[in-house]
Amino acid sequence: MISTYISKDESNAIKGVAILLMLFYHLFNRVTEGVEYVWFGEQPLTKFLSTAAYPVPFFLMMSGYGLFYTYKQQRLSTLTTAKRTFKLYAHYWFVLLIFVSIGIFVAPDHYLGDWKDVVNNVTGIKCTYNYETWFLLPYVVLSLLAPLLFRIMDKVKPWQSLVVSFFISYGASFVVSRYITPGILDNVFLVFIVVTAGLLLEFVIGACMMQLADKYQKEQERKSPIYLGVILFFALVLLRCLITIPWAAFYTALVVLLFINTKRPKWLDRILETLGKKSMVMWMVHTFFSVYLFHDFIYGFKYPVIIYAVLICISYAVAVIIGYMVSFFFNIVGVKH
Repeated sequence: MISTYISKDESNAIKGVAILLMLFYHLFNRVTEGVEYVWFGEQPLTKFLSTAAYPVPFFLMMSGYGLFYTYKQQRLSTLTTAKRTFKLYAHYWFVLLIFVSIGIFVAPDHYLGDWKDVVNNVTGIKCTYNYETWFLLPYVVLSLLAPLLFRIMDKVKPWQSLVVSFFISYGASFVVSRYITPGILDNVFLVFIVVTAGLLLEFVIGACMMQLADKYQKEQERKSPIYLGVILFFALVLLRCLITIPWAAFYTALVVLLFINTKRPKWLDRILETLGKKSMVMWMVHTFFSVYLFHDFIYGFKYPVIIYAVLICISYAVAVIIGYMVSFFFNIVGVKH
């Protein structure tokens, strides 16, 4: 029997997987001059594999799952959501303060801009300082709408929630591909609404997993051998790389189900959980190193494995430091975190 129950530790481990995928995707979804690639046909192997490393659905599913669990525990309220949002933005603002300050000297043409640029980036409406944080505000809006969304989901069957969210998300994705990406539609607020709608399916899939979860099922009864999990994982990755249809949400759901139903080494879980707990800030800082401010330093390590390892270590170290800074700030202002 396939289980959809995800413990808190497993959720952190999946976030650890997601942040590793995110760093890989943003490093290698394009060809960079000077890097010694292993080529797969007419493209680097890393670029070929990056198709399967798109990370946003993983974070959205874990968010939908966790928030629906909180909702079922009757602990999801406007106040708790507001606190969670403030904590998220506090980290984001600290990251901006640090790296935009550096950017003023390192890349003055890109930073700081006019007052509209500052407002857009501080609020997350338009993330020109660090484009890869584009889904910060849509994620916050989905979180704020979660209580209403979950009340609706409670009144219908999970498959009905999935069908409706599928049509909303894929309809929004069609609008993005036909009108927003080519620049035909550029109204920032309308674009924001459409982009947020496009993220709904992954969020709802996570919530549906929670609806269907059986937390009393014993772990040893639902775990498949590690070798089978590894084989199926690489099969999924290969299919994702070869099949270009837009099925990221379903691919991600299959990877998550495979992960939680496979017996894993404890040391691997500990590493992934450690990364997962810092994944939020690692997401916010890593492209300042790999794209905007220290691109030449990161890619100067020449070999993809070393480049990847260096970015992971630097992003994690900076995330730890910023975590301490935010905690210190919260302690000063008397805010519990």
